[in-house]
Amino acid sequence: MTGGSPPYTSDPCENARREMLPLHISRRAGAYCRRGEWGLFSVHIAPGGSRKTLPYLENAIKKASREGLVDAALCDGRADLLIVPRGAAADREARCRLTVGAEGAGSGDVRCGLGEGDDLTLSSIRSDGAMLSLQRDLRTLNGALLEPQEIPVTVEAQLSPEPEAVLAAAGAMLLLGADPSGGLRL
Repeated sequence: MTGGSPPYTSDPCENARREMLPLHISRRAGAYCRRGEWGLFSVHIAPGGSRKTLPYLENAIKKASREGLVDAALCDGRADLLIVPRGAAADREARCRLTVGAEGAGSGDVRCGLGEGDDLTLSSIRSDGAMLSLQRDLRTLNGALLEPQEIPVTVEAQLSPEPEAVLAAAGAMLLLGADPSGGLRL
């Protein structure tokens, strides 16, 4: 390395934090994110759970980031948002934890599932999407407050994903700051 660049790690999100890298394109006029600028959020998905859920969640977050809907990148290191799919175990600490299903949810977790005690649930499911129901106030990672509401979610996948995968992806988009006013597109 030359020019005083910080040493690179195996974690691409940490590298993006250290210096300007073409890992994530921000929604701000296509500029690259630099350490500390614009709130690039790190996301980790706990391993385990359904074999279809993990790739779906990864692809949904990458797609939303590419399209400028959220400022986030998948990471292996420390995370701002940890997504814990049903059947997976939380493998690290995070600023915010999105837990799918009741088992393993902590008191501060944002819970999503199909039960009445969940913060996020699906009120209806269609072949091309679903209606996401935000049951109580939700504070996003950038500090915005979302009030209870129904949010249409359009699924643009060739294969129909599991309802809980759609729920987790939509919940992650909300926590990462996606604007729900026109619905969410996954």
